[in-house]
Amino acid sequence: MNIADVIVLIILSIVVILIIRVLKKPRSSCHGDCSSCGSSCSHIDWDAIRDDIHQEKKSR
Repeated sequence: MNIADVIVLIILSIVVILIIRVLKKPRSSCHGDCSSCGSSCSHIDWDAIRDDIHQEKKSR
């Protein structure tokens, strides 16, 4: 094995490690619409929260 083979092996090892990390990483498909991902945030009444925020801004 010469130095070029060692470099190729190192590069391939890094690529494989990165691929494995991406595959094992937990995926979060929730991008604001919590009803699509079944998250616990789907139980929050966002309309009531928005109304509270608007009322606070109006009272200032």
